[in-house]
Amino acid sequence: MQKGDIVQLHGDEWMIVDIAPAPELADMVAVILEEEGFTVERMGDTMGDEVLRALGAQYMGSSYLLVPNAQGEDALKLIEEVVMDYEGEDAQAMLEELALAAEGEDIDLEDDES
Repeated sequence: MQKGDIVQLHGDEWMIVDIAPAPELADMVAVILEEEGFTVERMGDTMGDEVLRALGAQYMGSSYLLVPNAQGEDALKLIEEVVMDYEGEDAQAMLEELALAAEGEDIDLEDDES
C-alpha cells in the first residue's frame, strides 16, 4: 500500500494519505489533520497491531493514516505543506524525543541548525 491508494474500510472508500514509520509519528500527523477538520483512521502494518497498541504494547512499524476518499486530495495537500518527511536518522531522533516527552522531559522539536 502507498499514499494515494484507495481501500475499503467500514464499507466505505478511504484514501491512504500518510505512511508513518512509527505510531507516534502517525499520531502527530493525525492531530494536524483532525485540527483541520479531517476524519482520520489509522491502521498498522499487520492485523492486530491496533489491539496490541491499545493494550499498551510498544510497536515499531509503519502506521497508515486514512481519510474518507472525498477528503483525500485535500489531506494530501495539507500534509505536503506542513509535515516534515522523517526518514532514517531524522525519524530515529524524533522517536527518541517523543520517548523523552512521554517520560515528562522537556524537548526541543526545532531544528538546531539556524
